[in-house]
Amino acid sequence: NTLSFKNIAKTAKGVKVTAVSQHFDKKGKATSSSEILLRCEDGTLYFDMNTMLGEMVEAYKDFNVTIEGINKEIPSNLEVGKILNDAEIKVSVKTKDGTPMPMMDMLVKIFNRKVEAIESVTSPAGTWECYKISEETEMKSIIKVKSKSTTWFSYDVGMVKTETYDDKGKLTGRTLLTAITK
Repeated sequence: NTLSFKNIAKTAKGVKVTAVSQHFDKKGKATSSSEILLRCEDGTLYFDMNTMLGEMVEAYKDFNVTIEGINKEIPSNLEVGKILNDAEIKVSVKTKDGTPMPMMDMLVKIFNRKVEAIESVTSPAGTWECYKISEETEMKSIIKVKSKSTTWFSYDVGMVKTETYDDKGKLTGRTLLTAITK
């Protein structure tokens, strides 16, 4: 997985960033790519939930799609024990003629977000003091899928490490910052 910064623009309240996330298979072949929008305003980092859906929304390109919700955020005043705001995104799908397609609608909730600890994380790219943030995610569409994740976040470089677990506690995904290039 790579994250490249495509555009960084100053705004009246802070900075807007367009990043490109690329995913690779075990052989190093690019499997997908999506744009992610981030913004920093008054010291809070916001992740645009609309862009976090990436390829999923692309699959609905032949429909009228409405996306609304609350962006995920990381405030500038993290401390152990702090409860972070929930995030949510709702996707409503209709045919081109306006007929609702409720089986294709989706709701993603990110909740129970908490700063658990401050931990040192070492990767091939370096060592950082990180805030360990836990959260739960529930995605409802045709079925309901629950997961838990932990993110190790550094104000210096962003997400250093993530781990995602299914509702039975089995590890389903992991990321680690391995290089920083300019």
